[in-house]
Amino acid sequence: MDKDYPIAVIPESPENGGGFVGYVADLPGCMGYGATQEEALADARDAIGEWLDEARAQEWTVPEPGAAAQAVIAERRTLIERLNQQKAALDAMQREVRQIQDQYEALLAVATESLSEPSIKHVSAVAIMSKRLEHSVQ
Repeated sequence: MDKDYPIAVIPESPENGGGFVGYVADLPGCMGYGATQEEALADARDAIGEWLDEARAQEWTVPEPGAAAQAVIAERRTLIERLNQQKAALDAMQREVRQIQDQYEALLAVATESLSEPSIKHVSAVAIMSKRLEHSVQ
């Protein structure tokens, strides 16, 4: 075997006959079986050699050791980046909502004050703030 591919040895369930399976994630369909972890590991190593021989004979592209793990890491980084972008967008929306709430509270205060002391000044302020609030909600 010319490359050192990672092998994940996993116990089989009793329903599947027990024993162990050695998975070689970088080489599709490549795995080994055994009654013990050591046997599954040895069988998987033999399977890697056979897989590579067949790949050469068929002129397949042979993945580098660790390629599957690198692909998973890249996918997770992309997912984390997208989640961070979504969080930033939600934070921006939350700031906008706070601004609208502040405008609403100011409008409510002016409108409430105008009930006790009606004047042209209060009516104008309520109308202006109402238009601002209406515009910011759209």
